[in-house]
Amino acid sequence: MLQIVFLSQDSFSGNHCTRPELYERDRDFFRKCVPLCKVVAEAGWEPITGARSGDEHVHIERFGDQGTRYLTVFNDSPERRDTTITLNLKASETSRELVRGKRVSWTSGKTTVALDPEDMAVLELRP
Repeated sequence: MLQIVFLSQDSFSGNHCTRPELYERDRDFFRKCVPLCKVVAEAGWEPITGARSGDEHVHIERFGDQGTRYLTVFNDSPERRDTTITLNLKASETSRELVRGKRVSWTSGKTTVALDPEDMAVLELRP
């Protein structure tokens, strides 16, 4: 996943937003990720995830309570991780992974997610 440093070492000079060679390079990333961040944030963070990861380095948070819900899944390790996610919520047997635009299938409330180092996924769950 693309990592962006927005501020310089002194947090003042030469920051990302004042350097066209940086913000033009990252424009496609922002066009994709900012709307996803907005959708997830507007759904509202929920303290109980209703899901769990089979890997201690892959963390899950839930956003949204009624209707569509989102799970953000993050690999905090420096290594690729394949983990099984177990869902304790009612959801359809298929959902979408919004970062990559792929379909996700659930079997008996479980799916496998593969994440590169420090990578994330956003799963859209429908009732």
